[in-house]
Amino acid sequence: EKEMEVYRVTESLQREKAGLLKQLDFLRERNKHLRDERDICFQKNKAAKANTAASRASWKKRSGSVIGKYVDSRGILRRWPRRDRGIPTLQYQTQRDLEDCKHEMKKICKGEVTLEM
Repeated sequence: EKEMEVYRVTESLQREKAGLLKQLDFLRERNKHLRDERDICFQKNKAAKANTAASRASWKKRSGSVIGKYVDSRGILRRWPRRDRGIPTLQYQTQRDLEDCKHEMKKICKGEVTLEM
């Protein structure tokens, strides 16, 4: 009778051990999968930051952009007060400047050019 009790307890412990080992294997696999996902995310973020930094660097190097006369470094339109009425407006040196600015703004609206902020 005592031997049967010991046998049942031993068998029960073996089943529990087998279940725990399966669970441990599952958790190890899941952990590996999550680490891989984290590494992929990290690499994507690193690449995105590098691309953003590169595009900002190239944006800062560009010169001669007509819209640069009208937009500050944060991408906000510059405004000068109008003296006769005190109304803030954009001042254009020439009609050509106005046309160039409109052309640049259309490109931005179409997504052909982006302003990094």
